[in-house]
Amino acid sequence: MKLKKILYSCSLGYTPLKFFLGISITNSCNRSCIFCLYQSPKLESYPLLDWVRKQPKMMDIDKFEKSISKLGWLRYMIRSIGLTGKGEPLLHPNFMRFCYAINNAKIKFSITTNGDLLEKFINPLSELEYLTFIRVSIYELKTLNKINKLYSKPNSYPNIIFHNMTGEHINGIYEGFKLWSPGLDDYCTMPKGFNKIKSCTKSFSYLTINPDGSITTCNSFYELGNAFEKPLYKIWNGFLHRKYNRLALKMKNIPSSDCSNCGFNLYTK
Repeated sequence: MKLKKILYSCSLGYTPLKFFLGISITNSCNRSCIFCLYQSPKLESYPLLDWVRKQPKMMDIDKFEKSISKLGWLRYMIRSIGLTGKGEPLLHPNFMRFCYAINNAKIKFSITTNGDLLEKFINPLSELEYLTFIRVSIYELKTLNKINKLYSKPNSYPNIIFHNMTGEHINGIYEGFKLWSPGLDDYCTMPKGFNKIKSCTKSFSYLTINPDGSITTCNSFYELGNAFEKPLYKIWNGFLHRKYNRLALKMKNIPSSDCSNCGFNLYTK
């Protein structure tokens, strides 16, 4: 990690290394969890949430398929793709088309879900060569027990991993956390302003395509371009991306972001 940070620090904002690409295909959810950063009825208005709520509820599958077909050489720089959303991705009426498009591009990918609709898709998902795992966020033990019972047979289903979002310890399950947002003070496990790091390199290695095609990085809503209007390889390492990376290295004057409440770095500390 130290060598990587040195490389980034000397790169003028460029990165020659592979990156992770998140695909946020929906801002709708079948749940309204009280602690959710995007769906909680307790949420109060703030810039990131206001930006999310202006986004389309569902990503246009035709535009996504065209953008994937125009990746070109950049496909070899994508370490993996995370199919997710600021809601439940399996709600998208064209969910499997997203999976097929990524699988046909021969890029490794994962899916993050609350697991409620998994039974409907588990069989076709089991046939996808490049699906590496399904991450199920656990909000109560009922979901954990149900999925373990249905899909525990070895070599029959995709690899399923669990992410504990209950706020209580569950033996053998990776511990998640609930970030602060206005209105959620009584429900978060990470308080406001908990992230005190003085330098960050996450923006070099993590990009997201949002439902409207806009490209953002990290825990930000600073738009670097639009993948539905311009090939992603022309946006990655472009001027706006390099500018953001340089500012993140110094953690100073970072635009349209909430770095003090970002949980990305908790995974690597």
